[in-house]
Amino acid sequence: MCPLSNTNGARQGFHFASIWMIEEGIKGKNMNENGQIVVAVILLVAVYLLSRKVQTWRVKRAYEKIIKDLGSKGATAMADAVKLPYANRGILNVGMKDYRPKAMEFLVMHNLVGRTPEGTYFLKEKGMESLEALRQGRVSIEQ
Repeated sequence: MCPLSNTNGARQGFHFASIWMIEEGIKGKNMNENGQIVVAVILLVAVYLLSRKVQTWRVKRAYEKIIKDLGSKGATAMADAVKLPYANRGILNVGMKDYRPKAMEFLVMHNLVGRTPEGTYFLKEKGMESLEALRQGRVSIEQ
């Protein structure tokens, strides 16, 4: 019996009764709550993994750009060190995230790039090897 009917069985309104019947028919065909939770968790994990992959790709690209930039400017020794505008973080950054300052910290920490006391940068021997590998199409920068 339809809950929207009166005592003699007549429906109170076609619209409300039809909505009730449609909802009852759909309930049996929908996924149960556990299935929905599993699908939501799988999608959440997939989005997380995809975002990590994109971030790793962007940081790797920043490494390559820094090494190529230093190589093109001829900063291959301490005497030839150059100042890079993106090496230091700004207080207010507007726009997309810039991975170059963090990549520069990584390169300095892993002895691919050297930093002088004046705040200028140059490629070290390992950085020169990485630059040659990049020019030949091989990638040798490891995270």
